[in-house]
Amino acid sequence: MDRLDNAAVFAETVLGIVPHAGQARYLLDRHPTKTLVGGRRSGKTISLAIEIAFHAAKAVHAHRPFRQLLVAPGIDQAKLLIAAVARLIRQSPLGGLIEAEFSSPFPELRLAGGVLIFVRAAHEGGKHLRGHAADRVVVDEAAYVPDTVIEEAIMPLLADVGGELVLASTPSTKGSLFHRMFERGRSGTDARVSSFIIRSADNPYIDRGYVEGQRAEITDRQFRVEYGGEFLDQTDAVFRWDHVVRCTGGEQVEAGAHRRCVIGWDPALKRDRSGVAIIDATGKPLRCVHVEDIRGRDFVEQVQRVAELARLHGGAKVVVDGTGQGAVLVELLRRQGCWVEGVTFTTATKAEIVTALAVAIENGGIILPPNRDLLDELRFYEARAKPSGRIEYGAPVGGRIHDDLTTALALALRGVQGPPQARTFADAGLLPFLTSSRGAKTLAVGPDGLPDRWSSWPWDG
Repeated sequence: MDRLDNAAVFAETVLGIVPHAGQARYLLDRHPTKTLVGGRRSGKTISLAIEIAFHAAKAVHAHRPFRQLLVAPGIDQAKLLIAAVARLIRQSPLGGLIEAEFSSPFPELRLAGGVLIFVRAAHEGGKHLRGHAADRVVVDEAAYVPDTVIEEAIMPLLADVGGELVLASTPSTKGSLFHRMFERGRSGTDARVSSFIIRSADNPYIDRGYVEGQRAEITDRQFRVEYGGEFLDQTDAVFRWDHVVRCTGGEQVEAGAHRRCVIGWDPALKRDRSGVAIIDATGKPLRCVHVEDIRGRDFVEQVQRVAELARLHGGAKVVVDGTGQGAVLVELLRRQGCWVEGVTFTTATKAEIVTALAVAIENGGIILPPNRDLLDELRFYEARAKPSGRIEYGAPVGGRIHDDLTTALALALRGVQGPPQARTFADAGLLPFLTSSRGAKTLAVGPDGLPDRWSSWPWDG
């Protein structure tokens, strides 16, 4: 069989890769729209890379210009896919077809005969996608791309040429565009669409013991999603996934000394993430401009890192979990010259800051970065009813899932919004000229008891 007529044969004879059965089923399919659900280490990424290289080689052989666009929620994820494609081509007999490679501002791989493989990120409402044309578009981690970006920015790219579209991802929640497209292909109701699942267990090249061992490390729900490729309903989730995705990847601005920023820090040493999140509150909507895990350092080094971030972001206010030993970190940050607030967590306080974050995400009041660790924390974050009737917030119990970046983000938002006010000045019966919101906010204080340098911030817009 002609190796340029069969992607599975091409993989084995040209690229030196023997696809496993799940990969072969996907590679042999020729529907113009394909959805691919892949579990962790299932071989999803290499399947996409093989198919991209296959279409490029076919176009070169036919002396036909051909443009393939690779899209992901953020540029870092998209770079991983084009790097995998470039590696496959470079290490095969096709290496001589590469005419040029570019890494900035967006990666591109140019092959002979006008064949182009190029990358764009789906963030900032898909503005980097508009104005381009492509014969084929591959969207990796499509579940993390807003539905509106796929419908309004990606699909129109293929309209002029009737091109091919691939949506690949770990599963999203039911009801998303990715889920609807998957169901459309699986049901056979649309002759243009086909759907595939490659579960982690389908990959014969990974250790079965490793996959089964994950059952003891993570929750059943997470295992079914990330290794079993299942779409599940959101049950106890605090943050609706469609709201999270809608807020992801909005226009980012470079924070600095001229911006007004707040840092949230949920400290830990080694077992958990030591989460840091920075919100730029200069305008509306708010923007989370930086997320970082600084665990693995001692607390003195972590304090120095947070203080460094505060200086880099114009003397940003730091809001830190001051519960227990956190009180020591508050004092260490003050000694570093930081403007710092310690928040002691109680059941009520945790509920307040998590609810405030959920409301901000639901209302589109905050733009989130396409950071996979943060998004996965938000995805699995739960509210659980205890036997006492108390509601507990956090990562699912019994699994190796973190919630520290989410807590850091909620703390930063608390620093922007301030604590909820149960009583207003009006409630206290003060004269009208003392009851304005601006008058209330000037009561806040900064380091050393000095007046809050942000007392004139328009907190409420």
